Amino acid sequence: MKIRSLLFISLLTLLSQSTIAQNGDMNNLVIIGNNIGTVSLKKTTLINVLKGRLDSWNNNVTVKIVLPSQKNESAALTAKVFYGTTVKGMQKFWLSLVFQGRANPPIFLDTDEEIIIFVQKNPGSIGVIHEGVDYPKSLKINIIN
Repeated sequence: MKIRSLLFISLLTLLSQSTIAQNGDMNNLVIIGNNIGTVSLKKTTLINVLKGRLDSWNNNVTVKIVLPSQKNESAALTAKVFYGTTVKGMQKFWLSLVFQGRANPPIFLDTDEEIIIFVQKNPGSIGVIHEGVDYPKSLKINIIN
């Protein structure tokens, strides 16, 4: 049973990595965070966080995911790059996880400015914003391979 679970998790990780490779890179998106215990994340860790697979950071702070809502210009790109789907598909993905009790829901906000303010005020939060937006550089999380 443990081997089956391990194989399933490995397959999910591989699929997550290929989603980013197939759907474009993150050049037009910025990952910001507050008190997540690091200034850099591996791409695989970022995917695991954004897909609800991690509920706390290494420093034991609870993960709070902040995503662009349908009204946000970054929403379509975020959905495509990290979830391999549309904005509605990304929302359905989260609805399913929450309904099954497997994850806490992310916060969906209408503007990048709202995402930045939320992340600044909430330790453990991580958000996705558009590259062209002005934000405190101290919030930037570097993504490494």
